[in-house]
Amino acid sequence: MDNHRSKGRSPAPQPGGTLTSAEARWLSPYGEVKSAWEKTEKGIKYRITIPPNCTAEVMIGGKTELLTTGGYKYEL
Repeated sequence: MDNHRSKGRSPAPQPGGTLTSAEARWLSPYGEVKSAWEKTEKGIKYRITIPPNCTAEVMIGGKTELLTTGGYKYEL
């Protein structure tokens, strides 16, 4: 995660094995970062939250995207 002052962690969910879901939260100095995934009948649902005034490089499905503040949902 990035803001104008600092670099930090970037979400990179990695589903696999026998797990059907996972969620991680990290309280950064700028707010809470959340990353979650869940297996569904259609594939995998991802949910990611980036705190205010921050950006994050997020890797999902082998692709990297630059996300800004907010909540995001993907289904692959």
